[in-house]
Amino acid sequence: MREDTVTLRQYMASVFVALFSPVSRLLPATAAQIAGSSGWVSPLLALLPLAGLTAVMHYLLRFGEESVGLGTALRRILGDFPGKMVTLLLTFWIVFYCGFLLRSGEERLIAAVYPSARPGFFIPAILAVCTLAAAGPLRCAFRCGTVILLLFAGALLLVFLLALPSVKLSFLWPLRLLEPGKLALSVLPAADVMSPWVYFTFLRGRVGKDERALTRGWKGMFAVAMGAAMLLICTLGVLGPELSARQQYPFFVMIKNLSVFHVIQRVEPLVVTIWLMTDFVCVMLGLAAAAEAQSCVLPGKRSLYVLLFSLAALVLSFLMAPDDRVLSFLSDRVVPAVNLAISFLGMPLLLLLKFCTKKLKMWKNRY
Repeated sequence: MREDTVTLRQYMASVFVALFSPVSRLLPATAAQIAGSSGWVSPLLALLPLAGLTAVMHYLLRFGEESVGLGTALRRILGDFPGKMVTLLLTFWIVFYCGFLLRSGEERLIAAVYPSARPGFFIPAILAVCTLAAAGPLRCAFRCGTVILLLFAGALLLVFLLALPSVKLSFLWPLRLLEPGKLALSVLPAADVMSPWVYFTFLRGRVGKDERALTRGWKGMFAVAMGAAMLLICTLGVLGPELSARQQYPFFVMIKNLSVFHVIQRVEPLVVTIWLMTDFVCVMLGLAAAAEAQSCVLPGKRSLYVLLFSLAALVLSFLMAPDDRVLSFLSDRVVPAVNLAISFLGMPLLLLLKFCTKKLKMWKNRY
């Protein structure tokens, strides 16, 4: 057991908050565009593939009684050199994903909250805080994530309570059960935004042993799916599917239409708080995971790797999207395709290879 370890509860609390960074940004508009009034069902339908992915990662990272990080698992399954090369590729993608999160997060704040602000201010500010948190002891970072979960859950619950009286059932019902193709298609963006936790499994070796890890993982995915479904119910139920589909950030637009007992009309700071907390935790875990992965390829000081990857993410965030069309293409096409391919194709194939290798070794030992 390594000294700088965290509990499974702390790990899952941070992952829960981090996943709502892409969920709140992408899912409301995308689900409304694909499935209309039935879009709120997409996170619940995505539970089946996500539960399967949770089981895949559990058995992929488990070797006997020990659970290891993804970097160690890749070397044990593929061999030392191929495992390090695959780990290096995944590290590059995680850094790119962190840069994408920073760029899209800044675009979201400017478009929805600070339209007169200049691009380039929010990215360094958010990244500086994330770098300090990721470069320090992991125990402190995950404890910070646990505290943020309490603040995040409180803010999200308040939003739900304020929005529910304004929800119109006619915007959510009836379900388009006669259009199963659209419902099935809406599962893809839901699975995409709720699967980046796979990258954080590079840190799984830092998590203490828990006999009920798989069960807790399933419960965690259920909690994320229910939170995402409630977010969609509030957004689609208040704005309606057609208006939600036309808005760039419908969750924020919904917040602007809420009031507290018709006395307080402006509660946007709530959603800004939610956005900033989720972006912070997601980028922090991404930088920590990339540094942990790089340590498996080339042992070195983790804080130095965090600093280097932070600078790389900063450069990428400014270079990857010179205009809105490029950012939209990355957000709608490239990032979802890569996330889904890594999570739902790459990881099951690795588990299959692990199983076949284990059976082959048993067969050789027998004969």
